[in-house]
Amino acid sequence: RKVKDRLRTIYDAWGLEGIKNFTDTQLTVLLQGLYLTNERRMFIQETIRFIEYINFDFVGYLNKFKNLKDLVEDLVTRMPQYNDVSVHPTGKVYFYKRVQALKYSYRKQITSFDVTDELTALADYRIPQFLNSIGILDYSPELQQRIALGAEIKAGTQEEAEIRANTIQVIQELSQEFSIKPSDLDSIICNASRELTDRKPHHRTITTSY
Repeated sequence: RKVKDRLRTIYDAWGLEGIKNFTDTQLTVLLQGLYLTNERRMFIQETIRFIEYINFDFVGYLNKFKNLKDLVEDLVTRMPQYNDVSVHPTGKVYFYKRVQALKYSYRKQITSFDVTDELTALADYRIPQFLNSIGILDYSPELQQRIALGAEIKAGTQEEAEIRANTIQVIQELSQEFSIKPSDLDSIICNASRELTDRKPHHRTITTSY
């Protein structure tokens, strides 16, 4: 929320053309106080280039594709900030949380294919927090204690990747059990998590992926 509000303030004050002409130093100063300032500065510049490439027609860009796979591959190539991939001992794990959130937000505008048929759970921190709180997703005692104490779970580590991957797996299995799309179940759980009063702490990770 803090990042989104700061970026909205910057956009309202200077507009796209104004931001486009900002130097690296100016953007860094404007983003001062936020985590991962350099990454966010590069993301802003990357996003501006993408907006110009699609000529401000994001819906038209989305509907150029006939399936989610091709859309994701193109978007990740043009905007590497969405390349949400972790390296696990068993191989690479492709989460693409922000890509999926973006596609879900525009699901009604995407008419070239049914995007919700291909979406999984959004692997962030709220869904595993809910699943852990109600006893569906268990952590090792050592990991549970570290999360309870607010210790940072480093981005890209095996622990973080397994929390996210197991979240997706649980949602996939529950969606099959209850005959509901994973993306819809994700939304239901996200809303339910706000009403849950006896919540365990969520894992804390400094990342741009979620």
